[in-house]
Amino acid sequence: MRPCAFLLMLFSFYTNLFSQVNTTGFSIIIPRQKISGSLYSSIQFIDSRKDTGTMGFVQQGFFNKKAAIIAKSPFQDQLENLLDSITGKSGGEGELLFQLRYLRFAEVTNALTEKGYCYIKAALYGKKDHQYVKLSLLDSIVYVKSAEVRKALLRNTSIVLTNFISDNLMNQGNDSDSISYKDIGGIEQFEKKKIPLYIAKTYKDGLYANFISFKNQVPEVQVIVEMDDKELHSVKMIDKNGHTKKVSPKNIYAIVHDGLPYIATEYGYYALRKMENDFYFFGKGKVTAKFGEVFYAGFMFGIIGGIIAADKKSIYKIKIDHLNGHFIPEKDMNLKVKKKILLTTLPRF
Repeated sequence: MRPCAFLLMLFSFYTNLFSQVNTTGFSIIIPRQKISGSLYSSIQFIDSRKDTGTMGFVQQGFFNKKAAIIAKSPFQDQLENLLDSITGKSGGEGELLFQLRYLRFAEVTNALTEKGYCYIKAALYGKKDHQYVKLSLLDSIVYVKSAEVRKALLRNTSIVLTNFISDNLMNQGNDSDSISYKDIGGIEQFEKKKIPLYIAKTYKDGLYANFISFKNQVPEVQVIVEMDDKELHSVKMIDKNGHTKKVSPKNIYAIVHDGLPYIATEYGYYALRKMENDFYFFGKGKVTAKFGEVFYAGFMFGIIGGIIAADKKSIYKIKIDHLNGHFIPEKDMNLKVKKKILLTTLPRF
């Protein structure tokens, strides 16, 4: 074999070796403790994730090679095994329904440490006749920081899921929270039908200190708004003594002015727009150089913004989580950040 041909084959081998993405399996760890008095002896699974292919990425091995997280075995089998093990197959005749809405891992690495995240959103229901009673909602982020986070992150995520199910085995729920299996399959739209913000055709002017008041469309106080180049420039309120006081966007959630909603962030106010029954805005965000992993995991600025160190700013298309009001970055607009961002300079929805 000619030397050049040999070198070409060798180069091709190593290129393929290091370009492949490995996988690592996730499974729910069975705890040692048993639970007596469970109302349930069977469990069903519904996967409502938009992306069911993988559960994000972590890094493994000496070279920190990217590894996609996949289920080690079908979730239905894992849940059945978990329930049988912790109840000793001695539960009541009730049936549980576990709905997985989101489960995504991500890892951010710097020179000295690794930071691992897993965002989990799941719901648990108890079957009653031909309906389902909502027992509990899990909406949490697992965070691990160490020299090697993969094993601890997988283990801690498993513990969160196990505790979520274990803590509800004697919960029979409230009949007023019953829902059909069809509505569970379209849970986001079902939930939005009960939120005044999402069914409103007009929005009430005023200041909203938090997401709860905003989603219920109950403003705390009326405000004086100054506009600049069709953008919301500043907001003032009148205190109980009749004095005018400037409002910091860092301390409130939203403003509605002339029927138009604006989200308040640490970088200022951005116009909210409704598209396909979700609220979006284009806004500035601080992220890490490794934010791509976290970005695709769907983490919210409001939760992890104080955890990860910022070294880059960008403009993102950001969605409002309809349940908790957190910011979900969906797309990097690849625009240069300026001191002032005009809505007219940004892409249309």
